[in-house]
Amino acid sequence: MGNKSGSGFYLSKSTVAFFTLLFAALFIAFTVFAVLYLRSRTGFCNFAEEEESDKVKPLNCTVVPTPGRQGIWDHYRLPTSLVPINYQLVLWPRFHPESPESTFTGDVNITFQCKNATDVILLHSEQIEVTVVELVRFEIGTEAPQILEVWRSSLYSYLVINLNETLTENSIYVLRISFSGVIGNSTGGFMKMDYEEDGRNLSVITTQMEPTYARTVFPCFDEPSFKATFDIHLIYLPNYVALSNMPKLQNGVIWKVTTFNTTLKMSTYIVACVICEFSHIEMIEHGNEIRIWARKSAIENGEADYALNITGAILRHVMDYLNVSYPLTKTELVAVPEFPASGMENWGLIIFHEDSLLFNYSSDTKEKRRLICSVITHEIGHQWFGNLVTMNWWNQLWLKEGLSSYIENTFPPKLETEMFMVGGHHGSFPSLCIVLEHL
Repeated sequence: MGNKSGSGFYLSKSTVAFFTLLFAALFIAFTVFAVLYLRSRTGFCNFAEEEESDKVKPLNCTVVPTPGRQGIWDHYRLPTSLVPINYQLVLWPRFHPESPESTFTGDVNITFQCKNATDVILLHSEQIEVTVVELVRFEIGTEAPQILEVWRSSLYSYLVINLNETLTENSIYVLRISFSGVIGNSTGGFMKMDYEEDGRNLSVITTQMEPTYARTVFPCFDEPSFKATFDIHLIYLPNYVALSNMPKLQNGVIWKVTTFNTTLKMSTYIVACVICEFSHIEMIEHGNEIRIWARKSAIENGEADYALNITGAILRHVMDYLNVSYPLTKTELVAVPEFPASGMENWGLIIFHEDSLLFNYSSDTKEKRRLICSVITHEIGHQWFGNLVTMNWWNQLWLKEGLSSYIENTFPPKLETEMFMVGGHHGSFPSLCIVLEHL
């Protein structure tokens, strides 16, 4: 500080220069911290700046959970502002019987309609890593809003996509997402079940989407009322067979790429895929192809014969009883070792625990036979109650389960006995009557 004068204080040039530099340094530091703070609040997807064009650029991103932000993602039900129309779904599982961990990658194009203007796209995604997100307008020559950020709200397993402007009411858009995940061996989602046959360690890939495991396989509107059609494509090794809800359209060559017919409009919880080295037997009932898939040794021993005969009779009985025709052209029943439910009613591809589908005429009991009949009838009943006619929310679960149980009890015991008498009569199978509960 300088010398005191009669009117106050004065500062020397060196002092002024010092305080000027100090102020400048503080200002720069404040600016840097402010920028870092704002980036930490909003910058979840870093991408290079590009010139504007007619096409929205894909957003390569790392999606992270963001606690504490308030909005429509705080509600456990999806908003009804967006309605899915179709999923173009590609799944590529990488697995090997000897591998301790198997993974999968996928791409999904979700065509949806905007019912009410919104600048937020909300859908379910859990335990999968989203890597690329892109939004385009379905109508050619029109632009879609730009994606500002993509982040995860963990409370209800939402993937939140914030846009720079609102979607246009009644317009149709396509959301393109690339993702990857881990194939587990637990109770739902994409699962790998290992088994041994003829001295070989083998694996079967299967799915269990009910009630809310579809979101662990691909990003989706994972609620029963959000029904849409699905075009499913599976990529896998050539020594395997791929199954899904609908009949296959075509196969690839080196890596098999099986494309399936477009499904009927349906909920995400009955989407199903199986990749296996199984064999099958088949028949045609009222123009509907019925196939039973199981381990090769089980097919050779005739353990699927009873299920094949009884399934045709059950389908015919339910159609006659309800006076409503079966809407699909094929019905496939798959016996999966250690499947976590007695049966799962996926539309056109019903998956069972082996003990709920396979029957050995030489060693299994009458009780086991009747159990198999009951489980098959129950799951076929769901093809109408649950699949064709669907609940809006899970608090109405009792309705579809109750009606399917009712159908289960309408199947005539005399007809079951007749189907048993025309069944197979060879091979052996351990007598196990395990009933695993499912939703």
